[in-house]
Amino acid sequence: LQLNKYLVDHIDEAIEKGWIKTYYQPVMRTFSGEICSVEALARWIDPVYGFLSPNVFITVLENNHLIHKLDLCMLRNICKEYSTMLEEGVHPVSVSINLSRLDFEIPNLHELINNTLSEFRIPREMIHVEITESSFHGDEEFVQHQIEEFHKDGYQIWMDDFGAGYSSLNTLQSYDFDLIKLDMLFLRRANEKTARILSAIVSMAKDLGIRTLAEGVETLEQLEFLRQIGCEKAQGYYISKPLPMENLIRLLKEKNLHFENLADNYFFDCVGRVNVMSNNPLAFSSERIHDPESDSPFAIFVVQDGRMNTLYHNQRFIRMIQDFGHMDMEQLEEWVNNAKIGSYGTFCNRLMQINDDTEIVSIDFVQNDMNGRYRVRRMAEINGKSAFAVQIINLTGTSEQDQTRQRKKNLQDIFTLFEIVDLINPVENTITEIYQNHVFKISTDRNSVYTEVMHHFNNDNIYPDDRKDFLAFMDPNTMYERIMNQEGQILECYFRMLSKDGGYSWHQFLISGTPNFEITNRYLFCIRQNANSKLSALIGSINFFENMETMNQDNAISVQTLWNTALQYANLGIFWKDADRRFLGANRMFLEYYGFESVNEILGKNDEDMGWHVDPGPYRDVEWKVIHEGLQSRNVSGTCIVRGERRQIAASKVPIYQDGRVIGLIGYFKDVTNEENEVARLRDAMIHDSVTGLLNNTGIRSGCIDYEGSYKRYNTDFAYLIMNIINFKHFNDAYGHTIGNKLLKAVADMIRAAVGKNSTIGYVAGDEFVVVFQYERPEEKTEMCHKISKALENIHVMRDLGYTAYFYMGIASYTETYSVDGMIELANKRLKENYYKFKKSN
Repeated sequence: LQLNKYLVDHIDEAIEKGWIKTYYQPVMRTFSGEICSVEALARWIDPVYGFLSPNVFITVLENNHLIHKLDLCMLRNICKEYSTMLEEGVHPVSVSINLSRLDFEIPNLHELINNTLSEFRIPREMIHVEITESSFHGDEEFVQHQIEEFHKDGYQIWMDDFGAGYSSLNTLQSYDFDLIKLDMLFLRRANEKTARILSAIVSMAKDLGIRTLAEGVETLEQLEFLRQIGCEKAQGYYISKPLPMENLIRLLKEKNLHFENLADNYFFDCVGRVNVMSNNPLAFSSERIHDPESDSPFAIFVVQDGRMNTLYHNQRFIRMIQDFGHMDMEQLEEWVNNAKIGSYGTFCNRLMQINDDTEIVSIDFVQNDMNGRYRVRRMAEINGKSAFAVQIINLTGTSEQDQTRQRKKNLQDIFTLFEIVDLINPVENTITEIYQNHVFKISTDRNSVYTEVMHHFNNDNIYPDDRKDFLAFMDPNTMYERIMNQEGQILECYFRMLSKDGGYSWHQFLISGTPNFEITNRYLFCIRQNANSKLSALIGSINFFENMETMNQDNAISVQTLWNTALQYANLGIFWKDADRRFLGANRMFLEYYGFESVNEILGKNDEDMGWHVDPGPYRDVEWKVIHEGLQSRNVSGTCIVRGERRQIAASKVPIYQDGRVIGLIGYFKDVTNEENEVARLRDAMIHDSVTGLLNNTGIRSGCIDYEGSYKRYNTDFAYLIMNIINFKHFNDAYGHTIGNKLLKAVADMIRAAVGKNSTIGYVAGDEFVVVFQYERPEEKTEMCHKISKALENIHVMRDLGYTAYFYMGIASYTETYSVDGMIELANKRLKENYYKFKKSN
């Protein structure tokens, strides 16, 4: 009782005199082995009673409703140490702080916490709030509101001691948590049943989108077990007991452990979304993807600097790769980093071409006389480092791969050359996928109906001008006869096919009979991208003229003559005219550009009849010289009307000779509207920043001059507000310029939304933004500063990555100097003064 009274009477003195010390216990990332956060724990070093553990004073302070003083003191200590570490060039990890259920009785709790962080300019995303499970017994609606407020302010909410109470599952159902901390009793009473319970809890949490941390880790075996079940984080005496920060840094250095940097923290948080215990690990947390091939051996690959390393694998994965001839993961990594996969180079290079984290890509291979498939989904990417969730499937012996040993050996070479290999049976009208390592698929189901698949593939992927020929090439009724009559018994053709970027590129299509195809009626159908640019150009020229339409045979120009001319001059929209400048024909690209369904709409007409040139004179004069003087014109520019829109084109034309005389002309044009727009864009770029889209220094100054003119006419004052983002360099160095630019863009968007349309907003350089605005009342300047600060408290840069933006500000009015240069100079001076005030106060 005497000690209890002493604690109550001296809590204020203990806070004031620094008897309350902050100890930190590190949290390890199980996948990486690095320290990803620390938990702040209170210790009372008393001049009378000496070292007091939390068990002594926490309950006493709670019973006397004084616990909030301790918790706010702890928060202040954390902020001071965090700020000091930044100043010393040490990049600290996030800190979790425990709040008592009684803290929520304080009506302005959020305001007190936010103000403390704001005072020291500590990002809110670096502070995590831990609340014990027992805190949730009471007013459910009130507690949920408190959690929502913390989330709205940008904090993570962690539930401490999960499993220690009697209603853990009810708590998960009622409240939204970012992480649950598994009570240490789970590991202390470890047995087979406990292991299953922990695995189930981790799996359930992942499915709910909740991260997991296990307390009480005391052995390497426990740590490895948590890693295998996918528990992301671990804390316990095996890693370190709670220590003052200085002592902790020294201990971690001795153990060769490191604080996780910001980029790795984001990277591994993204990796942590995967549920390694799930039958569907390629579906990340809270996703629901039906995946019939999900129950497979699983691993996580990390690729950096062109090399792959394995971050995680289960035992089934090891057993599977051994079937393919790899003794261990080291041999597999060597194969991944060196094996050739089709036209992509190494398997590792193929992985790096996956840039969509919502798609699952299949990569097929042949090894150790067996057929296999990797199914891959990208999990995270930052600063050139990427993580991939990977399944491996043994296809040998399945119906789609039930071939003879000789058949497999023959396919091995094909697998390294092609992007698609399918098996066709024209008699049974089926097509079966054998192999693919491309973003598109021809057949998705086993033994799909061949004619239906080809119909959809033709409409969805083949260039319109090539579709008729493609269907003729794939005609199942003539396939056998054509192969038998073809030397080498291989059918080959080139078609333009849709690429991932939305354009079309030339691909080589091959059809070859399998062994005994005369009896089995089975053919291999293969696709690969054509890399021969000269062959592509030749094919392009052929296709242009195969699709040309002419008026009639009497007026038609020799196809051979057109062919020879087009080989030298053909480009995009091709057309040809007679000696009187009347259209005789045009290719499909020409017709599509102008919106014609048939060549009949232009036959026998000249440009003036069509009325599509704003000024037809230059084109008419050039064509007269081409026909009568043999002139070869190149890139004559002009404006034409295309589907109701003015477009800039450049046309080239040459004469067509037959028997020594000009009988007409052939030409092509290209749309150069974008090139004209580029000139305008360059002018605009002179006054705008390319990253944020805001005005640059030149544009801002021009705006200030406009405001100055308005002041002289209407006597309306205006202000120049300059802001610097605190610690932007730290953020930019940690995450890299790509994500740093996303932050700048997010800040620009938030400022634009906050100040409205009546202000001029600019980005100068580095971390510096400017707002110039007119005002009528002096108070409007202060209101503008508060409005911007409030809007920028919690910025969402990208998925799972928030940022608390703090600013130094400086503001000056035009009427303080009656000069634009003087106003800007004064604002910058005040900016520096505010910076030094902050440094001095801390």
